[in-house]
Amino acid sequence: MGETILSGIDIWMPYISLDASGEVRFTDGRHRFAWVRDHGAEAIMISTGPGEVAEWERRYGTTARVCKVMLPLARG
Repeated sequence: MGETILSGIDIWMPYISLDASGEVRFTDGRHRFAWVRDHGAEAIMISTGPGEVAEWERRYGTTARVCKVMLPLARG
């Protein structure tokens, strides 16, 4: 996943929803989300259904609008 992200190609935002019990469910993008999270991102944009936006903002809302990660050191 890291090679794909670091290649600079456009990448879709993860699509995340809430199941009937309110648990987080990934429809698409679990590996992208995990890689960015594991590399220090404090914020990441997601896609979700319009009926869930308010709940996502309540649970995880932030004023951060840029996803920054700690990139691995170049080898060479």
